[in-house]
Amino acid sequence: MNREEILNMPAGRKMDALIDGALFDCNGGEFSTLSVYILPDYSTCIEDAWQIIKAMKVKHFRFVLGGYFMGLNQTWAAFDNEQWADSNPLYKAFADDTPLAICRAALLATLEEK
Repeated sequence: MNREEILNMPAGRKMDALIDGALFDCNGGEFSTLSVYILPDYSTCIEDAWQIIKAMKVKHFRFVLGGYFMGLNQTWAAFDNEQWADSNPLYKAFADDTPLAICRAALLATLEEK
């Protein structure tokens, strides 16, 4: 997946599955009593998106969130690798909703850090 595809991907189960695979190795969600995996709604639910921020912190990424950047009526989220903050770019993404902005920024960071 490239940068442009990530920045244009809509919220939904495909985005949620990509995040789960990139950050949680498909083990980051909850399990029901029947041991069936329940994929969190990372791209649409702020409570689930917060798990992304926690996972990125473990990977030594700092997080910044903002809105209405340069006249855009969107939320933006950004991650920056705290170990190399002086030389690494800020991985920033925009979206109409905060959870989607967080997902996009996290995918950019994990894609470009590999």
